Amino acid sequence: MIFGDPDVVDIVFTCGADVLAVGIYVTHHVVLIDSDRETLASSNGTFAQYLLKILEVYFNYHHDGYSTKGVYLHDPTAMFAAINPSLITYVEGAVRV
Repeated sequence: MIFGDPDVVDIVFTCGADVLAVGIYVTHHVVLIDSDRETLASSNGTFAQYLLKILEVYFNYHHDGYSTKGVYLHDPTAMFAAINPSLITYVEGAVRV
């Protein structure tokens, strides 16, 4: 998060590397909801069951902290955008903090 250490983020944004930043206003639109969790629960897949277990912490956190019935998928959204930029609409340019 930029507010955690804006000076470091400014260094990263101006270092010359290709940096992809996905804003929290974007990732707040990508939410895993209860029906998604039910789909995971109905799966016999090992990975689905693992996700179900670890997501319990996040569901509780988001419910208690934000009064939501879902989990914001900040990191997965940024990861998908980095792997396949065609999944998002974006602009290129200089960013300063």
